[in-house]
Amino acid sequence: MRPELRVLYTTGNTITEKMKSLFVEGAHCLVKPYTPDQLHNALEDMLVA
Repeated sequence: MRPELRVLYTTGNTITEKMKSLFVEGAHCLVKPYTPDQLHNALEDMLVA
């Protein structure tokens, strides 16, 4: 519906190939546990992409 909407996925599990197939192309994902710096960097990368 809104292809311009940017989403950062987070998960508590290891991302498998099957899980990756559920994400839209170019999706951004951060695997828990992550530090505040990793979150900041992921958001920054996502927003400039």
